[in-house]
Amino acid sequence: MHDREWREILSKINHGQYLSYRSMINTIKGDLAKKHPHIYEEWKKEKFNINHLFSLQDEDMRYKYTLLHIFVYYGLEGAIKSLLAGENAEGEEDIELSV
Repeated sequence: MHDREWREILSKINHGQYLSYRSMINTIKGDLAKKHPHIYEEWKKEKFNINHLFSLQDEDMRYKYTLLHIFVYYGLEGAIKSLLAGENAEGEEDIELSV
């Protein structure tokens, strides 16, 4: 996916707050399912593993990144914390992360 497409999807994630892991992942899933079904299906085959390698294309280069790397690339501090913790703002554990 091109850089601008990732920016559009990630613009829905408020990076200034600590987010629910589940709602963040569901937001990304929903946008991918609607706008990039082939990428969604690839990720689904991997059971939505957070270590799935997503394509990020810049002007002349194409890279493969995990969600963590994509969040770091865009400076989404709240999303990074949520992804690493795997829990929501209230501290309730959502799911185990296999990292």
